[in-house]
Amino acid sequence: MKYSLSPLKGICLTAALALFLTTSCGSDDSAPQKKAADKPAATAEVTSGELPEGHPSIAPEDNAMPAGSHSNLKSARKLQLDDEVIAKWKVVNLEISDNTAGQKKAIKVNVGQKVSLKGDGLYLLVKAYVPDYALSEDAIVSRSNEPNNPAIQVELQEGDKVVSTGWIFEKLPDFNSYGDTRYGLVLLPNN
Repeated sequence: MKYSLSPLKGICLTAALALFLTTSCGSDDSAPQKKAADKPAATAEVTSGELPEGHPSIAPEDNAMPAGSHSNLKSARKLQLDDEVIAKWKVVNLEISDNTAGQKKAIKVNVGQKVSLKGDGLYLLVKAYVPDYALSEDAIVSRSNEPNNPAIQVELQEGDKVVSTGWIFEKLPDFNSYGDTRYGLVLLPNN
């Protein structure tokens, strides 16, 4: 009787055999146990609210991100814009979505001025417009005065309290760090 294997069955059989031979053949099952037994056991008795000796602090204030942060490491960078960039870009076009009411509205907002949202005590502040957003070693800058990678820094405020803050990118919305469940924002092209 002649046996015939399809190419796929042959490959699977070869792979299984190779796996079996490399994991079990010539191995001494006691060797890993001996190595583990030679090492001192890492034990620490931790009671509620205590960390093992030598463990760094994880206090909430140690992990707090500063207000107006971009995201993680970028939050430590300050914004540095040339005077000509600030002078040229004074107004931005936004689409505001009121997710509660299911409404969208396109508006123009002056950079540096608050805009009231529906008279419910919420205000939107466009803190900065960066036409060609880039990161230098220590700052957020604009590579040029052309809208190659436009971004705005915004704050949603309720009275004197900042409710939400972050960056919104026109061409790269996946990088947006602003997020509010009620009011969504989209940076529209500046014509």
